Amino acid sequence: GTRPAPPSAPRHRASYRPAPAPAPPPTATDAPAAQPATPSKHPRNIPIVALGATQAEESLPVSEDFPADVFAACLMRPLEMALQLSLLKSPQRLGATPKLPSAAELIARLAGSPIDRRSPLGELHWVLTAVSDAIAWHLVPQPLLRRLFRQDVVLSAVLRNFIVASRVMWHLSCTVVSEPPLPPTHSHPLWQLWDYTVDLCVARMKPILASSVAAPGDTEP
Repeated sequence: GTRPAPPSAPRHRASYRPAPAPAPPPTATDAPAAQPATPSKHPRNIPIVALGATQAEESLPVSEDFPADVFAACLMRPLEMALQLSLLKSPQRLGATPKLPSAAELIARLAGSPIDRRSPLGELHWVLTAVSDAIAWHLVPQPLLRRLFRQDVVLSAVLRNFIVASRVMWHLSCTVVSEPPLPPTHSHPLWQLWDYTVDLCVARMKPILASSVAAPGDTEP
């Protein structure tokens, strides 16, 4: 007899699925309205260092012994201003000296350069820098000290001069201010070391100061 034919393999029908239609572009009503960016009035991420001569209720000082802008002079010429104040606070240091010149004249008569520590002028400048930096190290909190006095050379020099300004302005009945706030430094005991250094400087210059005083008959007509 004849064998039955083997069952044929099932035929796969190709299925056709149409591609999805592209989504319509968003209309103006669908998109959210863009909000204008408003700058922050008080940006907290920008570090700011600000220095002020007086508090809000105080007035700028006027003194014949100091320049008109004494605060700026302290920041720009700290050695002259610190020496001037030290001489004014203790006139008994002069001893037999007939007349003491101003701090600017005294600095002009000192030999050497501020950057040469081996010279008299350089030694005086170095002592003032060491005193102001030691006061900052003793009074300023360590995180703030590292940020203000140990990261930028120019900023640390300006802030050391600001410490000098705090003593000079306090003598003129003014209180300096800063942001971030720094503790008061005008009455620190290390200022006595600076005054003692000025004592030695004046004592050593007594012969020079005495010889610079004109004799009674040497005056011009």
